[in-house]
Amino acid sequence: MLHGSDGPSTAKIAENYALIRDIVHANGLGSHQTAGHIYATARAAQPAIGFATIHRGLARLCETGDILKIDVPGGGAAWYEPPAPTHAHLLCDRCNAVVDVDYTTSPETLDAIAAREGVRIAGEILTFRGKCGRCVTRRRERILNAVFDANIQRSALKIFGKALGHNVEVPAVLQVFEPPRG
Repeated sequence: MLHGSDGPSTAKIAENYALIRDIVHANGLGSHQTAGHIYATARAAQPAIGFATIHRGLARLCETGDILKIDVPGGGAAWYEPPAPTHAHLLCDRCNAVVDVDYTTSPETLDAIAAREGVRIAGEILTFRGKCGRCVTRRRERILNAVFDANIQRSALKIFGKALGHNVEVPAVLQVFEPPRG
């Protein structure tokens, strides 16, 4: 099912498939799981369930609209999520997480693309690449910690130099400039 389609079906599904659907839905909107993650969780609840059953169930649940499949180029494995309003994804180049991005292409843009290319667009699936918020924050923290550590070392050298009766000149640490938030 493409983002923005009609939503889940009301058809009755097999017990194993209901378990798979419940696992995908358990963490709510914005959660993304691979077949491997789903399999591990399903095995904990139902030890006899097989990996082939998980794959058949995922395929069927995608057909019925009960879950969405995210094929991310370069992502290694497909990810699955509960049905959600139209949105894009970001594949983190650092930790390989898939995160939701609140973005949709306007109907006017889709119409213009369709007219220009001579195609009919039924929906959109858009994946950005970059760094997720958690990795951006971790990098910023590592930089700030490195600057802090360097400043401590600089101060320690000055203190020890003075204690030994020397005037120690230590080069200033590079300042870190954070990008404007907005």
